[in-house]
Amino acid sequence: PLYSSAASDVYKRQMDALPIDIRATRLIVLGHVFSVIEECIIIAAAITVQKVFALDMQKPMRTYSQKLLFADGSGSDLIAMLHAYQVIFY
Repeated sequence: PLYSSAASDVYKRQMDALPIDIRATRLIVLGHVFSVIEECIIIAAAITVQKVFALDMQKPMRTYSQKLLFADGSGSDLIAMLHAYQVIFY
């Protein structure tokens, strides 16, 4: 099997210890497994808030096109959130 029972138990304990949504917890644990934990923590934080991008009701296409720029061709809202964070804080 891909993971032994003992390794699986370790990840289950790690997930139980985090007081956040199970989807965000899985993302963080997988980020640890694949050595991209910083990016996964940023994305997990972004998916736990209501809205990351402000919606301009007067120009919705402008808002959409700006989000697409952050997505950098991926078409992914999660990647857009990660890139927005990196632009602001790095």
